[in-house]
This record gives sequence, structure tokens and C-alpha cells, in this order.
Amino acid sequence: MTRLKRSFMRSRRKTKFHRIETSLIESPFEIFACKIKERDFFKLSSLKTLAILVIFALGLNSIGQVLSSFNDTEASKDNVFSAGALDFILSSPSDFLPVALVPGESATRTIELLNTANIPQYNITAGSFVGDLCQYLDVEVSLDELGVLYSGNLEGFAYGPVVFDAPDTWSFTLTLLSDTPESAQGQTCQYNSVFFGSQTRNDLSFGTGFNDTEEISSNIASKSCDNLETRTMGYWKNHSSVYLPYLPQFLGAIGTDEIIDTEEKVDDIFDDYNLSIRNKLKGQLLVMKFNIAHFGMGDYVPINSTNTVNQIVAQADDLLRQDPAPSDSVLEEMKDLLDYLNNLHQIAACSLTPQNSTEPEEVILEPVIEEPAVIIETGTTTQEAVVPEEIPAEGEAIAEQAPVIEEQPAIEEQPIDQPAEEPTPPAPEPEPTPEPEPTPASEPVNETIDL
Repeated sequence: MTRLKRSFMRSRRKTKFHRIETSLIESPFEIFACKIKERDFFKLSSLKTLAILVIFALGLNSIGQVLSSFNDTEASKDNVFSAGALDFILSSPSDFLPVALVPGESATRTIELLNTANIPQYNITAGSFVGDLCQYLDVEVSLDELGVLYSGNLEGFAYGPVVFDAPDTWSFTLTLLSDTPESAQGQTCQYNSVFFGSQTRNDLSFGTGFNDTEEISSNIASKSCDNLETRTMGYWKNHSSVYLPYLPQFLGAIGTDEIIDTEEKVDDIFDDYNLSIRNKLKGQLLVMKFNIAHFGMGDYVPINSTNTVNQIVAQADDLLRQDPAPSDSVLEEMKDLLDYLNNLHQIAACSLTPQNSTEPEEVILEPVIEEPAVIIETGTTTQEAVVPEEIPAEGEAIAEQAPVIEEQPAIEEQPIDQPAEEPTPPAPEPEPTPEPEPTPASEPVNETIDL
């Protein structure tokens, strides 16, 4: 049944189509219209196809343009990122002046902080103490116009932090306490002033972030005072055997220093003394150099002076070296100072050498062997000079001193440098006579010859 039904349906569809086809060709106009519709259909289909192709071609074209467009790539090379810097340095014209103190005296120095980078905040402390004298020192510290910021014991000094504000110039004043014990005489103190700074940017707390530490060393000493011996020009002129071991000596001169290496050259300096102010300065300078060599007083500072004897001598040499030469008034001022010190016979002076080291008076050579009296010719007159007798070295036992020998009368005909009991010519190393009775240290020594 099913097959017959399907066959029937197919035959009906074919008959229907056939009828349509038959009806279409019955009218020529309909046939023409049908052809037109068919042509339009194909024309429309062609347009649609063309449009689709155009759209597709444009799409491909646009895709090709994106893929082939111009492009460029640039690189930024050698980029450097730098962190900020914090750095400062310390500058000071000198150490503490004066360099040595007696109880109650003060010495000062200035230290300037110079900033070279970002602004720091910093504090200052004292540390690394060396020497027993440090405990007897007070310090007063001030900054620019702000006045005194700290006053107290040196070993406890600390101040800060403060923000750098140029110029930052700190002033330090050290004072040796008035109740400093005698045991501190001649002692020294060395310490460091420590400046620690950290950054101020980003409001970091003090001590955090970048930081810098700078230190500067300071030295101060207490004076060791004593009475030191000197001799005058009259003494040295008549005691060549005493000064000969200390030759050569050098006197400042323009161009090249004058070398004094023989007895004859020493005599020339002394004999030409009165020819000019310059010659007088040379004479007193040579006398002082003999005193320094024999009595070891070069490192002592005379009372009411800020310079050691060696420094005074160096200043005199520099005056003689100056070209053009300084005025006579300048030369005379130095000559008068040396003349004054040479004629004191005993100088109240203070040493900068600590007591536990070798002091100048301990290196004084053997006592000078002198005749009780000598005859010195000055100009047209002949005078008898009372020559000071030597003082024993400090610490020498009295029992070890030579016995007292009575003074012998002077003999005019004798050579100056020979003992009274030996009229023979002097030998290169004459046999020493016994020492005369020593003069007490407190007794002034008389010098009757004024050269």
C-alpha cells in the first residue's frame, strides 16, 4: 500500500509541473516575461556575487594594508638612576693654641663643617681619649652667633643633633682646672672630636638613611715649669772648649745659611757685633744656639711667652733670611728678646715634654770646668770677670760632688782657657781640674762684663 501511494504522489507532482510548464508556454508574452525574469534573476545573482567579491576583495586589501604598514622601534639606552649623597668635611686652621697650659689657663681652636652634598643633621662627641691630663680639662663649645651650647668636663662632651646651616663654625675652649694636681704637670691629652651626620630628606629620624662620620684630632699639654740656665756672649767668647763640640751652627742668611764651623768664624761673629743691628742679632742668635745645645732648653716656653725657645730661634733665622731684609727696628726687637733671655742666667720656663719622658735638663752635658776668674780684654781696658760656676745636674747627690777648692788668683799672662796652675799651652783635650764648689740654684749668678 505504501509503495502504491508513493508512486501515485510522484505521478501527481509530475502532472502538476507539466501543467505549469504547459500553461507557461501557452502565451508568448508570458514566455517573454519569464525569460526576462530569468535574466533578471541571473543579473541580480551576478550583482550579488560581484558585491560579495568586492567586499571580500576590500577586506583582503584592508588586511594587507595593516600587515604592511610602516613601523618604528626606539630604545632608551644607558639610563642611570643615582641615589642622593651625604658628605661633609672638617676644616681647622690649627690645633689648640697655646699648645700648653698651666692651671687656670685656656686654649682655643675652631673647627668648620663644610657640606658637599645633601644637607645633613649631625651631632658632636668627644672620644678616643689618651693621656691622664684629659680628666682635668673643661670645655666650652659655641656655634657661630648662637653662643655657648655646652660647658662642662671634656670627657662628657656631647651635643646635637643640629641641622647644617652654612657656615657652621664651632669654637672650642679648653681650660685646665685650677685645682689640677702637681702630678699632672708636663702631661698631655689627645682626643678626637667626632662629627656624625645623617640625611634630613624624607623626614627620616636622626641616624637613619645615608650617613657620614668625620673625626679631627686635638692635642693639649700642661706645662712643666723650671728654672733653666743660660750664659752670655762674654762667657761663650772665652770658653771655646765648651762650644767647639756644638759646631757647626747655622745662622739664617739671604740665599744660603751662614755656616759657623770653626772657632775663627765664631770670633768673627762676636768681634763684628757692634757693626750693625743685623750683626748684633747674629751674635745673640749664636749665643742662644750655644745655650740650647749645652743646656737642652730648646723645647721650653719662657714665662709670658707663647713660643718655645726653638721657635723663637727659628723666627730669628727667618728674619735673617728675608729678602729684602726687614727694617732695623724689626731686627732690633728680636735682638733685644734674645739678649734678654741670654742674660737672665736663669730662665723661668715651662716644658711641653711629659714628666715620664726624657726632659731637657736630663741631657745637659758634663758640668763646665771653669777657672775661678779670667781676664777679658774689652776695647782698650782689661777687666776681671767673675765667671759663674756650674750648677750640678738635677737629681745629683751632694755626696758625689767634688770637694770644695779654694779660688786661685787670676794670672793675667795665662791663656784664657787654661787653669791657673797649668801655664802650658792647651792640649786638644786638656786634663780637667776638679770642679769648684757648686752655686746654689737660687743664688743669682753675676756677670760683670757687658759685651
